[in-house]
Amino acid sequence: MLYSRLAFASVLLLALVSVFAASVEGRRRRVVRATPTIKRCQSLGDPHFTTLNGLQYDFQGLGDYVFIKTGDGQFTVHTRTGRWGPGASVNVAAAVDLGNDHTFEYDVEQDVFYVDGEKTEIKVGQQFKLGSGTVERVGPSSVIATAKNGARLTMGWYRNSQWKQQLGSVGYISLVVDMPSDVEVSQGLCLTQNHSNLAARGILHNHKARKIIRFTDAKKITARRKKWAKKVCRKAGLSKKKNPNAFRDCILDTIQSGKKIGKTIAKNIKKIKKLEKKGNKKYLRKLKSKLDKQISKVIRKKETEISKLEKIAKEVRISSEIKKKKCIAKNNQKAEDAEQEVKKAQKKLVELTLRMKRRALRILKKAARKARKLARKARRLARIAKRKATRKAIRAARRAKKLAKQAQRRARRLARKERALARKAKRAAQRAARKTAWKKAKRAARRAARRARRAALKAARKARRAALKFKKTGSRRARRDARRAKRAARKAALKAKRAQKKIEREKRRAARRAKRAARKARRERRRQCLRIA
Repeated sequence: MLYSRLAFASVLLLALVSVFAASVEGRRRRVVRATPTIKRCQSLGDPHFTTLNGLQYDFQGLGDYVFIKTGDGQFTVHTRTGRWGPGASVNVAAAVDLGNDHTFEYDVEQDVFYVDGEKTEIKVGQQFKLGSGTVERVGPSSVIATAKNGARLTMGWYRNSQWKQQLGSVGYISLVVDMPSDVEVSQGLCLTQNHSNLAARGILHNHKARKIIRFTDAKKITARRKKWAKKVCRKAGLSKKKNPNAFRDCILDTIQSGKKIGKTIAKNIKKIKKLEKKGNKKYLRKLKSKLDKQISKVIRKKETEISKLEKIAKEVRISSEIKKKKCIAKNNQKAEDAEQEVKKAQKKLVELTLRMKRRALRILKKAARKARKLARKARRLARIAKRKATRKAIRAARRAKKLAKQAQRRARRLARKERALARKAKRAAQRAARKTAWKKAKRAARRAARRARRAALKAARKARRAALKFKKTGSRRARRDARRAKRAARKAALKAKRAQKKIEREKRRAARRAKRAARKARRERRRQCLRIA
């Protein structure tokens, strides 16, 4: 059985090695044929966009926008657009995030570079690492930034101080992004114009709110204007066959900006295209070299694995044959040894059973003796514990009786004191209530009496005056005054009665308040008594 299993394992290993070698050769052929592909997005002139899918559109917004952002977050580009002439806009600033919040920015208006939000001087030909990528200033008006995932930004600009008054900005920036086709893009104007609503914050050091606006209507594209625009673009060195998108953008820019500015824009576009071609060649070489290195590493690993598997298969064959011979001899010896060992084991078992029986009898006798001794000790301890418990119980009962008697005496004393205090408090409350009620009632009665007297005196005076007038004149006016005086006297009498009624009501209220105060005092005494108990 062992021999058959080993043979089967060796056959399986050989089959696996052959299949693995065939798969490696097939991969070699496939990988050698594979070539890297690149996708591109660009924003040229005032700005003419070409998406990664090859669609073209013009966008005339002002503010900060997301140009492109990859799904892995290693490459993000934001642009700022400014005013350019009466009806267009251009890229005025651009910033790149190369991973881990490390940013590079260029501003055309100030002609300043920013690295991580701080002003820095970068010389022509200077190259430095930033985040997980690199930045290189290729020329006086061009920069290339490459990310770890293979994405690359080519930035070219042109400045002229006279353009500020004519068009609204000192210059413009053209942007071109190249990246491998397997890199995913999550958002940005490189996908579609609908992404213009996305918030562009955190990369440009001084964020500006965005808005889409046209100051005036753009110039119409007539046949005449188109002719001289084409001439200007051809003189600058652009051709329709080699770079049709750039040629189209140049025609639109020259119509809107004029011949002179159109020439400069066309020349700048041509420079960017040259840089782009050079950079793309280098970029493709680098990608190919990387792919070749990766392929060679994979092939070496697979070859080493195949060689190891072949060695293992040979060793398994040799070992299986050797083991086959050894196993036959060992099995015969083992069978003889096993018979002898069985006989010895039977003898040992008989001896051990006898010994175990003797030991068990001895252990049982010792355990019985110890149990008897422990029972005697337990009885003695129980008797002693009973005696001690009875004595302690008697003492505790006597102490409890004494404490109960003392507590009863204290409770009686406290009850007497509480009763005396309650009586005193009740008397004091009644006195205070009576005093306050009587004082208030007296004051109110005095005030009401004074008011009634004053009213009566006034009424009497008026009546006398009216009588004197009536005697003297006997006119209707005097009669009216007399009637009014009588009415005033009646009213004064009514007021006096009402004042007396009020005094009586206040007396009743004062009595009720005194009763309530007494009740409260009783309740408080009861509570105090309960707390003391």
